[in-house]
Amino acid sequence: MVEGDGYAGSAAAQRTARALDTLERHLMYTARPRASGELPTASVNPMDEKLAERRRLIAHTVMVLSGKGGVGKSTVAANLAVALAGAGKQTGLLPLSIAQLLPGADGAVVVTTPQDVAVADVRRCIQFCRRVELPVLGVIENMSGLLCPTCGTEIPLFKQGGGASLAREMGVPFLGRIPIDPAVVEACDAGKPVAGPGAEGPAARAFRRVVEGILQRDAAQPAGSGVASEEGGDS
Repeated sequence: MVEGDGYAGSAAAQRTARALDTLERHLMYTARPRASGELPTASVNPMDEKLAERRRLIAHTVMVLSGKGGVGKSTVAANLAVALAGAGKQTGLLPLSIAQLLPGADGAVVVTTPQDVAVADVRRCIQFCRRVELPVLGVIENMSGLLCPTCGTEIPLFKQGGGASLAREMGVPFLGRIPIDPAVVEACDAGKPVAGPGAEGPAARAFRRVVEGILQRDAAQPAGSGVASEEGGDS
């Protein structure tokens, strides 16, 4: 899985892509002495061969995007990866700057919070994905309601339903809601995922439901498509 921001208007994302492209072209050539007039030739680096061999083991690459900061995208990406691992998938998590060196992704999971200002930015992210022909696998509504620890009443701190409405509007799957859960804060401070083995809080259960939905959609897709790895592969 790959976590990162960016849509068409993101200057930072465009600068990163240009820098990586320049670096990739520069590393194609070796620094060996050349005869006068000899053109530089591409050389196969043993480390490149090892990387290419390892990349062939990756069954699926999934981007986790939002188009804006502050929606909890990094936390969502990390816990989705852990929940996928808990479902028996070999899963890794890469930052966008590294993942841009990899082949094309299978699709993007887009994260929003319920309020209108977040939904407006994430709508542009989905539009950008379509312009670059990156399939949108679905929308996750993060920070969606807080369960009162005393009475269990759900409090819509940032409203509710914005992610589901956006998914309907854009014609993409709605993958589910992740509630505000104090356990997320405690887990992050401890450097641990909230969706780890044995976790039973509201957020942990929500992440598992999201992953179950993703895997069900993947199982329904033709071979070679989808989002989750086959057994023994990496996602």
